[in-house]
Amino acid sequence: MISEGTFPRSFSWASLLLHSFLIAAIGILLNRLSVPWPALFGLVAFLIIATLLKRLLIRDFRKGIDILNDKKYEEALPVLERSAAFFKRYPWLDRYRYLLLLSSSAMSYREIVMVGRALCIGRTRSFAETDQAFKEVLREFPESSLAKITRRMMYANDTHH
Repeated sequence: MISEGTFPRSFSWASLLLHSFLIAAIGILLNRLSVPWPALFGLVAFLIIATLLKRLLIRDFRKGIDILNDKKYEEALPVLERSAAFFKRYPWLDRYRYLLLLSSSAMSYREIVMVGRALCIGRTRSFAETDQAFKEVLREFPESSLAKITRRMMYANDTHH
């Protein structure tokens, strides 16, 4: 368990093992097809597939996080809400993200997007709405150190109450 004061890991070492296996499998397939430099082309194929999957399947997630990083909280909020709804509708996509999205994120996309949503609410709305948004995250992800740390930082800087 990660304590509330420790920033959570963002990279999963388990994904590295799985992705190495997939790259090797692609390389072996390419070798059997007599493709020159199968290891190199296997790696390139893996990177292309991973990029396409992320661009096609988690477009709102990536867009919302980019807007949030630009500190455009009002603009990021509806995009993050769409992304949260997407991952609620397809929880298996997030659960098996190492394989299906070729992602190495240690944290679930839904957890990240819900914390981002709560942060946007905290920057644009009332303390009560912010508190409710963080409670929603912690109800679904009770061990979320990302939510706990973000909430603590927001409350430390809060001027609402």
